[in-house]
Amino acid sequence: MDEKTEETDKVEEGPGFAYATATQKADKEFMESCWGALRSYHSLLTPGRWPEAAKEFELECRLALEAYNRAMSNAETIYHQAEAARKEQIDHYVNLNHPIVLFQIEDGYEVYWVGKIPDLPGCMSHASDPDEAVKSVMQAKRDWIAVTLRGGGEIPLPSEGS
Repeated sequence: MDEKTEETDKVEEGPGFAYATATQKADKEFMESCWGALRSYHSLLTPGRWPEAAKEFELECRLALEAYNRAMSNAETIYHQAEAARKEQIDHYVNLNHPIVLFQIEDGYEVYWVGKIPDLPGCMSHASDPDEAVKSVMQAKRDWIAVTLRGGGEIPLPSEGS
């Protein structure tokens, strides 16, 4: 896979992927810093230099930990920014005026209402009354859009006449 495709895939994976990538990078850099500090410590371990070596090792470890904490803070920022962008995209599609079809069903035991959004295949819900059916299908619409976007699918625009 070429670099351009990999970058596109990272963007499409969402906030969790961006956070995981950033934290993995931070973990790797922290471990490399710690190993570097340990190698420096061992190279300084000569008779009479161990107090100086211990202080340098402590300083390098402290610096590595500070860098790690900054990187983790940046990873959280990346996650929250990506999550906000994802929520904004979902809200955009939820706010489109897709028509809702309501109908009543009697199954011999009870009567209930079904809310369906024909423009979004499989997006439907049911409830005991029409108002609850509308609320329920709107939540189903949000979930349908979120899952479709996460999977890389297209969200259909509202049909003509809506």
